[in-house]
Amino acid sequence: MVEKADILKKVYEDLLNSLQIYGDLKNNSIIISLMRMRSNRRLKILEECSINLGTFPTRIKDELLRENLLRPTDKLDEYVMTSKGIWNIEKVKISPEDLIEYIGKTYFGNYGDIEKSLKEKEKVVLFAMMAIRAFSNESCINLKKDSKMLEKLKELLDDSYEKLKSLNLISGNESKDIYGSSNNESKISYLFRHLNDLPKKTKHLFVFAGGSAYFLNLSDNNKIDKEKTAYILKQIWGEKKLNTDQIQEVYDFLCKTASSKSIFIFNERERTFSNPSYDDPIKESLYNSL
Repeated sequence: MVEKADILKKVYEDLLNSLQIYGDLKNNSIIISLMRMRSNRRLKILEECSINLGTFPTRIKDELLRENLLRPTDKLDEYVMTSKGIWNIEKVKISPEDLIEYIGKTYFGNYGDIEKSLKEKEKVVLFAMMAIRAFSNESCINLKKDSKMLEKLKELLDDSYEKLKSLNLISGNESKDIYGSSNNESKISYLFRHLNDLPKKTKHLFVFAGGSAYFLNLSDNNKIDKEKTAYILKQIWGEKKLNTDQIQEVYDFLCKTASSKSIFIFNERERTFSNPSYDDPIKESLYNSL
């Protein structure tokens, strides 16, 4: 005599086989596999593995529906498995803790993994923004300015790349061309537009301000936050430990760059942080990053 457990098992096995055939089975779990799909694809798989309950006893059908283990489709007597029905079987394969951990990592942000390391191009961009002191929304890098500014910004990025490479803070193996393939888009715009993970990697201190504007949120009322600045520097250093001579070399580079290149990136009103009065907070932040 067929019982509801037999029906659930059959639908579950049909789903499992279908996912294996399509190459969609992940973590040996139907629930996890379906969660990773787009809704249309998920619905298609479920409906392909529906079951016709027309010939089964009404008692069994009523139990399955009442317990929310199956649900009807738009076809007569055709039913698909619900998440509760799938979990009714899978709970012996994966623990609730494992499922919750997967959901947390996938949908709530796996910040631990994101913060492990910066890509070389991300380090270069952060270092260049540190050098030019783009530390607020009022002192941001605006990529919609003229081509002359973009040329100078590329020079800044190239100089930052070479400085980081000379300090062995990047290997240079990732690619000499940090800008990628931009087709008809400017190389600079393409580079910045593809820094998708950088806000999370920097605790949202790297800010996309809308339009084509970017800045590091390292100031409050025109006062540099030394703790946040040291944090960004530590992210750039990664696992590398700089000595005091190297810190002085970085300090000299940052101050020289702020003084000589800010006039090409910012207008006079935007050049707040290039004033030499901000050199000392930068220096203190550098030593705090050790």
